[in-house]
Formats: sequence, C-alpha cells, structure tokens
Amino acid sequence: MNSYTLQKLKTAAGALVVALCLGLIVLAQRSVGWGSLGLMVLGLAGLLAVLWLYNRGVEKPRPVGGANNNSEDSRGS
Repeated sequence: MNSYTLQKLKTAAGALVVALCLGLIVLAQRSVGWGSLGLMVLGLAGLLAVLWLYNRGVEKPRPVGGANNNSEDSRGS
C-alpha cells in the first residue's frame, strides 16, 4: 500500500470517528441522566483525541527573532 492510499485511509477513518463522536453527543443530549452525560463525555474525549492526533503531525512554527523576541528590544533605543 503506497503512502497516498494510506493517507486517504487515515483521513477517512478520522472523518468517520468525528461523525460517530458527534452523533454520540447529539443522541445523548436528548435525555437527562448520568448515562447520557457519560456518553457525551465519551464523545467529547473522542473529538479531542482526533484533534490531538491531527495536531501531532503539524510542525510548530519557530519565532523569527529567537527565543526572547520582546517588542521592547526592537524599538531601537
């Protein structure tokens, strides 16, 4: 299996998990009780897990002026 197919498969799986988690939240919201709350928390945890997995692959931008990029240092005084 090449990388293009694998990437498309991961995207489809992520979209499916998001749809299932949203459905779980919406369906559990219709009733009141601890069980419904647990289902909504489970759906929220699933959404956060998908978001974490997505953001894990994104590279963090580096500051332009180094680690100590203060606006006071760039005044030229």
